[in-house]
Amino acid sequence: FQGSIGGAALAPNLTVQSCIITGVDQEGVVSQSNGLSVLNCTIFNSASNTAAYHGCVQVAGVTGVTVKNSVLMADGNAVRVGLYWDATTTFTELDYNDYYATGGAALGRKLGVASYANIADLRAADGGDANSTDADPLCVDPSNATLANRDFHVKSTFGTWNGAGWTRYSVDSPCIDAGNPASSYS
Repeated sequence: FQGSIGGAALAPNLTVQSCIITGVDQEGVVSQSNGLSVLNCTIFNSASNTAAYHGCVQVAGVTGVTVKNSVLMADGNAVRVGLYWDATTTFTELDYNDYYATGGAALGRKLGVASYANIADLRAADGGDANSTDADPLCVDPSNATLANRDFHVKSTFGTWNGAGWTRYSVDSPCIDAGNPASSYS
């Protein structure tokens, strides 16, 4: 996805699954409908829009929200956040995610309360994310100036597929085998 907003969930019980969302000027996924699920996604929010807070996943006034096995990367300034929610939102499951914030961005923000710069504070605020991390996911090239050349494959000492062959790196991404072990991998 690319544009002003990556995806807007206007219908209830929408699932956003196995996707990459990047190059958006505001939110990655925004919902004001109950039952949103974001599963196995990589969302990179690095836009220059500084008018208001924008989350990789942004929800308000909804119930039954699930975000799991996903990478939420926020970069750029203090209004960029991985997860953005309000006091009336309830989560069904928040877990096995990697939140990564750079350039003054935050891992998460609860509307009207605070922004959270580390995983311990985020866990205390959102009531979930027991198995989530706040580590650099070590993507190959997530911020290439040319959107089409951004590469969200994670680095591996065994090799990362580059479209034509395998490239070995000197590091392993903390996201490798870090998802919920009970989740389907097929």
